[in-house]
Amino acid sequence: KAFNEANNLNIKYCFGARRPGDVVENYANAEDIDSRNEKALKHEQILQAELVCQFDTLMYNPNSSMWDLGILSKLSDDVDVDRLINAINKVLEHHPCFSSIITLNDNMEFVQKYCPEKLKKVECIYLSDEEFEKLKDSDNFIKPFKILNNVLYKAVIYITPTSKYLFTDVYHFISDGTSLNLFYSDI
Repeated sequence: KAFNEANNLNIKYCFGARRPGDVVENYANAEDIDSRNEKALKHEQILQAELVCQFDTLMYNPNSSMWDLGILSKLSDDVDVDRLINAINKVLEHHPCFSSIITLNDNMEFVQKYCPEKLKKVECIYLSDEEFEKLKDSDNFIKPFKILNNVLYKAVIYITPTSKYLFTDVYHFISDGTSLNLFYSDI
């Protein structure tokens, strides 16, 4: 409280024009959502302060995977892998966050930028059961993301003689747990 008073911070200052009335007015006077999305994807977005703090933390420990949201799922035997790969690739194509990168703009500010040419397709890797177990238990299974100028997710299907697995890893800049639930629902 003392910090807020000393720095003249208040809710109105922090949230600015995000009051419910302003939101309603913006949407009432706005063009359709597809046009707004198309325009928004053409512009870089300056990273919010909390994301810059995450980025700074990562720079102190670049080999950390602390902001990675890795999920390994064992698939049922009857899953059609080709169909699953196609479904995941379609979801990746339809969610712009999977085609976004973090980079520096001309003012040396960290920005998030839409780059559809950077989109990565699902990778399919065949391993023996022993190789998969060794990989899964290694420190290399969840690898830290190279944050600048790269997409911040990976999707891999591992196929062994006895099992199939889906591994997704998403960096927290582009997704959280709730968003991942939507991703999996879309698949």
